Amino acid sequence: MKDLTAILLSHGVLLVVYGFFLATYLILRRKAQRNAAGGPVAQTQRWRALCRNSTAILFMGTAEWTIAIATLFNSLSLDDTCPTLITQDECHRAVLDWQRYRIGLFAGAGVAFFIILVTTYVEAKRTQAHPERCYPLGVLVWSHWLFVVSWSLCTLLASPSVLFDLAGTEHWVAVNSNLGFFAVTMYTFGVALWIIALVRVFYACWRTARERTPARAPSLGESERDVVLQDV
Repeated sequence: MKDLTAILLSHGVLLVVYGFFLATYLILRRKAQRNAAGGPVAQTQRWRALCRNSTAILFMGTAEWTIAIATLFNSLSLDDTCPTLITQDECHRAVLDWQRYRIGLFAGAGVAFFIILVTTYVEAKRTQAHPERCYPLGVLVWSHWLFVVSWSLCTLLASPSVLFDLAGTEHWVAVNSNLGFFAVTMYTFGVALWIIALVRVFYACWRTARERTPARAPSLGESERDVVLQDV
């Protein structure tokens, strides 16, 4: 119980750290906007280095969260819990609850997929590169925040005996099902935000590279053909 409390407290501290990072980012961004005198914030060298390094770290951290939570959630099972903590009838009811919640999980995944498609369409339609689109720090911080919440819920689910002592016999099935539902939901939208950040970075870098490519000079044959057309 003490180990679980320490783990959950560390997760709470991590959430506070992410919130502090996001608030600091917004404050520094406001200050950088004033120093840029109306120009793009990402033009300042110090701000660009800070955003580039922070974005790279958050992207790597998000990949680790994605794998770790998927592995932890895959290891959770009611098979070991049902024979020891609850009756077979309650275990069967828990399985039925999961089947019912699965519809809601599919709906949430559908909404997340729709948001990703809309974001991809909007980014593809943009014609002008914005320097700050390469550094989606706000989106990545929210993605990490959702991953930490999902990890905390999965940690509770991984300790069925503690959860059983806290919820009791009557409410254990409902509490267990609800925690699992919200854990998967937070994980799904965390992954969606991560993909949205990748989409923004991809299109921002693609537009920047396209704008830096010099226009192709007309060949000699094209110039002569233009002169002939003008004479005609």
